[in-house]
Formats: sequence, C-alpha cells, structure tokens
Amino acid sequence: MASATGYYWAAVVTTAVVLITLWPLRLLARLAFARLRTTEGRLTVELRAEAGAGPLLTTLEGAGARLRTLQFDEADGRRRVVADVELSAQGSPDRLVSALMDADDVLAAAWAD
Repeated sequence: MASATGYYWAAVVTTAVVLITLWPLRLLARLAFARLRTTEGRLTVELRAEAGAGPLLTTLEGAGARLRTLQFDEADGRRRVVADVELSAQGSPDRLVSALMDADDVLAAAWAD
C-alpha cells in the first residue's frame, strides 16, 4: 500500500524488516518441529531360508517402527525381506540395523533412505 501512494522507501524498509524478522523464526520453527518429524526408509534384511519373520517383526516393534509395506523373496537359500519403515523421532536407523544384526537368523541388514 505504501508503494501505491508513492512511499517507496517505506515499502522497501518494511519489507526488509519483515524478512529479517522472519528468518530467525524459520530456524526456531525448524528446530521445534524436528522432534516431531519421522524418519522413513527402506530396510532390507536377509534371513536364513528356514527362518520366520517373527523375530524381525518383534525387533521392529520394539524399536517403535511402523511398517508401511513388507515384501518377502526367497532365493539361494536365503529369505530376503524388504520393508518400507517409518521410525519415530526417537528411533535411529543405525540402532535398528544393529539390533537386527544381533538376531541369530539375520544374515545381513541394511537401511536406505
């Protein structure tokens, strides 16, 4: 409105003040909502052929993971499980993979974003 009445300098100063004020607020909002953000990724786990998915699902549940999709494939004496997983803000993909590798029937586990 200020520029429409000929006060261009007032419009420029007001715009600059607003942009300078909003920049730190954007950073604060990003920090505040980072705790609420979830981590999504694809988990690939190789199990022994005779192994069931029960221990895998128990480990995922214990880590606070939410399964979106689950796919099984069997080849070369191994059972491959691919899962699209959503972790809560407290969950860590590294801790999840480490917990899976501690299981007896797990041959390999990997996380991809």
